Amino acid sequence: MIDHSRPDYGETLSQIGELKDMIENVEKNLVSQVSQDIVNPFVIAKDRFVDWLEEAEFTISNYKHYD
Repeated sequence: MIDHSRPDYGETLSQIGELKDMIENVEKNLVSQVSQDIVNPFVIAKDRFVDWLEEAEFTISNYKHYD
C-alpha cells in the first residue's frame, strides 16, 4: 500500500531532475565511445523515458498546488 500521509514532492522532483541529468550524461558518454548503431536504440528509449519523467514531473508540480 502506498503511504500518502507524507508526500515529499520536492524530493521527488529533485530526484527526477537528477535522473534526467544522469541519463543525459550517459548519452554523451555513449555517443563518444560506441558506434551509432548501438547509440540509436538507447536514444529512442531515453527519449521515451524522459518524456515519461517530464509527464510525471508536470503531474506532481500541478498536483501539489491542490494540497
